[in-house]
Amino acid sequence: MNTFKTVKTYHLQIIQKHQQKIKQHLSILKIIKKSVTKPLGEHILHCTISNDMLLIYTDTALWASQLHFYQPTILKALNLNNFSTLKSLRIKIISPKTSQKNNVSLERPSEKNIALVRHCSDSMQDEKLKKVLLKLSQTLSNKKN
Repeated sequence: MNTFKTVKTYHLQIIQKHQQKIKQHLSILKIIKKSVTKPLGEHILHCTISNDMLLIYTDTALWASQLHFYQPTILKALNLNNFSTLKSLRIKIISPKTSQKNNVSLERPSEKNIALVRHCSDSMQDEKLKKVLLKLSQTLSNKKN
């Protein structure tokens, strides 16, 4: 009887272990998305388990704050689906991929409009507003060059 495992068998065991973990995370993600509102569920990107804590990843701080309100609901739904080992939940934000940014060129205001902003700053009574408008006109002039 040969007690040594081949390298191929060893690699297959590692792959199978990771596939099981991925399936578990996908089933948890499905349960989480069903336990929250549809718009909120669309912004839940990933989840993972670390010890007895569930980490949920979303795309913006706005949706993360909304998810905080659903913590008890999510944990209860997971408990009902045999994930009772999960005791706490953390929410993290994944920033959108930079490759998905739209390359939009912004139209800069004309010299006439910059002069109008500068003129408005001169006629303001409120000193704070006057300084802000003057700074805006200077910034726009610098961006123009």
